[in-house]
Amino acid sequence: MNDIEHEKAVLLKETYDSVKFMLGESIEKLTVDRVVIGIFFTGIKLSNGTGGLCYTPVKMIPQAVCCPSSAKAMPNSGKMRGKNVLSFTEDIFSQNPLKKAVGIAVLNALSETCRQKNLYKDYKYVIDADPLDYITIPNDAYTVVVGALLPYIKMLKKNRNSYGILELDPRTLKDEEMSHYVKPEKTEDAISKADYLLITGTTLINDTLDEILSKSNYSRTNCKFIS
Repeated sequence: MNDIEHEKAVLLKETYDSVKFMLGESIEKLTVDRVVIGIFFTGIKLSNGTGGLCYTPVKMIPQAVCCPSSAKAMPNSGKMRGKNVLSFTEDIFSQNPLKKAVGIAVLNALSETCRQKNLYKDYKYVIDADPLDYITIPNDAYTVVVGALLPYIKMLKKNRNSYGILELDPRTLKDEEMSHYVKPEKTEDAISKADYLLITGTTLINDTLDEILSKSNYSRTNCKFIS
């Protein structure tokens, strides 16, 4: 991974390093048992039974127009089962969207493996919950939704909250939501004044998460990052 890629994927790199450190030598015994690449999500299952998911970045794959060319987007797609997880984790930095999605899904499963082994000590891991179950967004707060997170957009709309939407493909938004759409040239200003950021995991695939967080105003004591 070159320096430019490293700067764009700092959080992924730190997560990968942490997981690899916590699992130690045991990571060398884990293999990928199953890989399923779907239209919306990519899922994997490890040899220890844990699973991992990642958004499938179909729009980032120019080859996805017919079967022969689509096959080129995921080399060796029929030879994944039984490979060690380390064969996939390096792909979280790949420029190939599908390989990166599989790599992140594997990293997701490895993170779950750490949870099952009670290796996480610095924070609380909550199962079967929504982030907003624990946070109430005040009426006077400004929220920026990163990605077309429709359930949260509906919630903000229902509560008449002030909000903006950052979305690479505005075609996914409804006509009444376009009034909240933040144009690319206004992105930095919107993020810097946000009290709350609701961020979709898709930002890990397109390498925008680190940049978004770098533009946020950490000095705002009430700024919350919800992912």
